[in-house]
Amino acid sequence: MIQGAKSFVLLLAVLAACVTAEQADEQPLIFPTEENSTEQPAAALDASADKPRPAPLAKCAGEKEMCKPPAGCALFYADDDEENLQTCILIPANETTNATLGLCCENVLSNRIKQLLLTDDNRDQLSPGYNTGPELGFISAADLSASSDNGKSFTDKLETLEAELKKSGIKVESDTPSAGHLRVFNTTNEARELSLKALRLAAATSALTNRLGLSNPNGELRQVDLQNSRLGESCPPVPVCPVIGGKYRLHDGTCSNPRRSWIGRATSPMQRLLPAHYDDGVQVPRSARDGGPLPSPRLISIQLSTDGHRAPQDRRLTALVADFGQFLDHDLVQSPSFQLRGGGGIQCCSQDGASVLPPHQRHPQCMPIEIPFDDPFFSRFRQGCMNFVRTMPALTHNCSLGAINQMNSVSHWFDGSTIYGSEGQAARNLVGPRGTLLNNGNRGSLALLPAQNGGCTRRRQTENPNFCFVAGDNRVNEQPLISSLHTLLMREHNRVAGILAAMHPEYSDDAVYQETRRIVIAQLQHIAYNEFLPVVLGRRFMETYGLLPLASGHSFDFNPNYDASVTNEFAAAAYRLHTLVRGDLKLSNNAGDSRIPLRDTLNSPQVLLWPDAGDALLSGQCSRPLGAFDHVFSEEMTQHLFQGRGGFGLDILSLNIQRGRDHGLPGYNSYRKLCGLKRARDFADLTDTIRPEALLVLRRIYRSVDDIDLYVGGISERRSSGALLGHTFLCLVGDQFARLKKGDRFFYDLANQPSSFSADQLNEIRKTSLARIICDNSVGVTRLQPLVFWQQDDARNPIVSCDSALIPRMSLEPWIPEVPNT
Repeated sequence: MIQGAKSFVLLLAVLAACVTAEQADEQPLIFPTEENSTEQPAAALDASADKPRPAPLAKCAGEKEMCKPPAGCALFYADDDEENLQTCILIPANETTNATLGLCCENVLSNRIKQLLLTDDNRDQLSPGYNTGPELGFISAADLSASSDNGKSFTDKLETLEAELKKSGIKVESDTPSAGHLRVFNTTNEARELSLKALRLAAATSALTNRLGLSNPNGELRQVDLQNSRLGESCPPVPVCPVIGGKYRLHDGTCSNPRRSWIGRATSPMQRLLPAHYDDGVQVPRSARDGGPLPSPRLISIQLSTDGHRAPQDRRLTALVADFGQFLDHDLVQSPSFQLRGGGGIQCCSQDGASVLPPHQRHPQCMPIEIPFDDPFFSRFRQGCMNFVRTMPALTHNCSLGAINQMNSVSHWFDGSTIYGSEGQAARNLVGPRGTLLNNGNRGSLALLPAQNGGCTRRRQTENPNFCFVAGDNRVNEQPLISSLHTLLMREHNRVAGILAAMHPEYSDDAVYQETRRIVIAQLQHIAYNEFLPVVLGRRFMETYGLLPLASGHSFDFNPNYDASVTNEFAAAAYRLHTLVRGDLKLSNNAGDSRIPLRDTLNSPQVLLWPDAGDALLSGQCSRPLGAFDHVFSEEMTQHLFQGRGGFGLDILSLNIQRGRDHGLPGYNSYRKLCGLKRARDFADLTDTIRPEALLVLRRIYRSVDDIDLYVGGISERRSSGALLGHTFLCLVGDQFARLKKGDRFFYDLANQPSSFSADQLNEIRKTSLARIICDNSVGVTRLQPLVFWQQDDARNPIVSCDSALIPRMSLEPWIPEVPNT
């Protein structure tokens, strides 16, 4: 482990898009990691709760400390030393009410990174993967032409094969786990056509590699100029940004970086911190170090997550952490799986699931997961194959050759795309009168999302089998808590839009919509960096990365040289927080508590048609413990995911492992080195980070320490002090959120941008909390703890009325003189 005395430097790839993937592999990334796990048994936590609390202070003792509502001290709440948060008198008692107690904490007045390894902004700032390796001296027109012919031949054969598969009826059947999974990865015809062009370039790369005898196509072919070749005809046009204005984001993510307008565009590729690891250098998934196959993901899942029924819990945190984390994930990334032309899922297993389809009937984008014959669960259903289809590859802005890189079908920015969409026409279809978002009318005094027919699963005979919601993201129906958060933010948008429209009757409908969207995105960003990320990353880690939100004033962090695009490592491994998910959903209201098994809720949002069910779900998740972040998953996730008519589902742990291999992620050992640890020579070297019980399993499953999948290694690590994640995932997730904060010219607290808020407006946005959003947009929630990601604490995080000063309200008065610029 890195010792505290060692000087801290920012991880090399964070904010350093100028570093090539090969360079990054040679230079370690170093960041602060504290002592080992902070996890405590339940008895210890209960005992600590019984300790006497010190009396509240009339005035905070520290010179820099102030008495604030709990959300104002959310950054400090995760600190292990509880004495850092002394209670204080926020509002004195009067004749009719008791004193209101706040918390003492410092103002954060700087979010500067303590030390940057790379500070030369004049260097070439191309993203990893765009500029890797020496330029070839000469490639003839004949070579390019031949490789182009090879690429076209590949896609022509693919279309012929797909027609034959459809004719033979080889496709995903309805009401199966694969059909349920497919709905989560629904995509557009436009994305599919872009992906076919990327596959054509991949086939051309393979042909050119063989033709020229190249050893490293990813490095040697990246700089080949395709603009004047037939391959260059596939290149997407460079977005042209508006010359005047720029106060409001474009929905598709373009023009958020003024120097490189394509960065963050929906349907563009993710970037990489390390070069892709494919056996052929282009797209064939990696083998084990000894040349044999890697162990089956399902075999790993069986042996690693051996106690799923136990569902370990984190008693400090609430289950809402997992739900908000998933909502945030949907805002940042969607990796669409390949589908048949004209729609329909690709089937990789025999119809009975007993075996993999033979090669002549198997789509080239199939990557099925082998299920061991003695599987303790799936063998009961005679399942030997789990369907898995590869993620669509994407075109780079310059159509470069080299290894495939996977598509992000939504905008890469933290821009509320879950609410508003990542495509212009789809976004316009969600807008109602006076800048509001469409809804299906009032139910329980508050509106629900618009309804659509088709695509959702019938779970109960009395429910509408076709009922689904419509939102900015097509995963809105994945599970009811996601639907509830979508509903909550739609209501918040309409609440703010109603106030703005009344304040400014002269505003056009579009002006009301755009200004409201700008405010709601800012609220979401503040909640994420002020409340959510301190739970996941820890305050001290955030401080070193410069991620702390300021208590006052503006920041000056934006640097157009930073590439904020989502990294493949983040999307395909580090931010897959499924181990946090509990096996059921809890509803809490005046009638009591009830639970619904997770298998009965996926792609089945009909529960929200019950009166005030969304409020009851949010209340329930705010009052129950979070699942622990470790290698143990709920059996609802490893046996019943998207369960169909057969009584079994998919296994999320197996899918995540296979997804990492599909995306060409190098092994866990490579990321240890990238994140500042020594590369392990053998399994014994992993004792510094891996839990002992997990290490025993890894020794048994993998033949080499270099074979360990990144996802498996990451979930097997001990938690870093003050954080939810272990060393390596902390590094990779921290990297991504640093990019999103410092590479986005629209980030909410920035100064000197067309989109910048005034000082007074920014102060009001800082009053935002998820508790306030819930209180303002719910009927059934009238009392709540101010910090909803933390379990209620009578002294520091008490259950209070929604009218309490401990859950401050944001005022829109500073927007009275606002002049929209659309």
